[in-house]
Amino acid sequence: MNGGDSGGTPIRTVLVDDHALLREGLRAVLERHDGIAVVGEAGSFDAALAEVAHTRPDVVVVDLKLTAGTDYEGMRLIGELTRWDPQPAVLVLTTFLDDDLVVRAVRAGARG
Repeated sequence: MNGGDSGGTPIRTVLVDDHALLREGLRAVLERHDGIAVVGEAGSFDAALAEVAHTRPDVVVVDLKLTAGTDYEGMRLIGELTRWDPQPAVLVLTTFLDDDLVVRAVRAGARG
């Protein structure tokens, strides 16, 4: 990954969540840091793949529950992104207190 707050190249980040309001809030918080640049957003699996292909970010923040309460799309996206070269770091975002879900996400390739 790149720079961070040390004044180097910002960490290029894509936000993936099916709720636009949440993406907007995350963007507002993350863009307060000089070391982070939100370079794209997506609200679905297909849009996320296209956005990541276009922007080639360092980090992708993924909501595990992308569609109507199912974690299938989020897990599928993590698995897909871990096969890319270069591979972005995938961080999961969830409000669910489900240890199994977190373990499955890490096994699928999430880094945090």
